[in-house]
Amino acid sequence: MVGCNDADATRLLDAKLNLLADLHATAAFEDERIDVVLFSPSLDPQPRAIHREAMAHGVELPL
Repeated sequence: MVGCNDADATRLLDAKLNLLADLHATAAFEDERIDVVLFSPSLDPQPRAIHREAMAHGVELPL
């Protein structure tokens, strides 16, 4: 899960897509399935179920 305080949903989506493109461009993650969950309290003050699940079970990427 990636957390931030940005309130611009379009900018967050662009950043998520750029992150995924950068990850898939590296040999280590080239063929991996990666789910990136964004959480911004500015857009959604309380974590939803998917945020709680990501915090509890997500795998930290070795960047």
